[in-house]
Amino acid sequence: PEVMEKIVVGLSPGILNASADNLTLDASTVCPDDCGDGSRGSLEGCDDGNTQSADGCSEACRVEDGYFCSVSAPGGLDTCWPSVCGDGRRDNLEECDDHNIEDADGCSSECKVEAGYACARNSSAHSDVCSSYGPGPAEFFATGIDGHFDLQGKQLLFTPTPLSD
Repeated sequence: PEVMEKIVVGLSPGILNASADNLTLDASTVCPDDCGDGSRGSLEGCDDGNTQSADGCSEACRVEDGYFCSVSAPGGLDTCWPSVCGDGRRDNLEECDDHNIEDADGCSSECKVEAGYACARNSSAHSDVCSSYGPGPAEFFATGIDGHFDLQGKQLLFTPTPLSD
């Protein structure tokens, strides 16, 4: 191995072997990432087993805009699909995805967490479940004293929380 007397910055763990006086570069521990081989390497954003673009994973093994890719096991084949709000899968730019595109349920029609809510999911295969985390102001339309709409209306909504043992 080649002896290096300066500090090397930015290399992955496993590349450098340290000794008391110097560092050695051991090329045998460097694993190449072969884009398109169907196994996501450490430097690849995705690997769907081919080098075609426009399928979610580019010819350079990068996730394409508007797509989401996941792998079921480390080093495995990626599956890519278009990122769609409301499909129940939380994708790259979504804060939540509760499998619908309705507002006022915690996850908005644009897949953003709404004020006064917290959203979570059991795993990446599950859609989000959103819950109100306490009293929060809700704006509403109300009829004022004079019979006209009063846009200043506010109310506090309380959601009971079961006590745990």
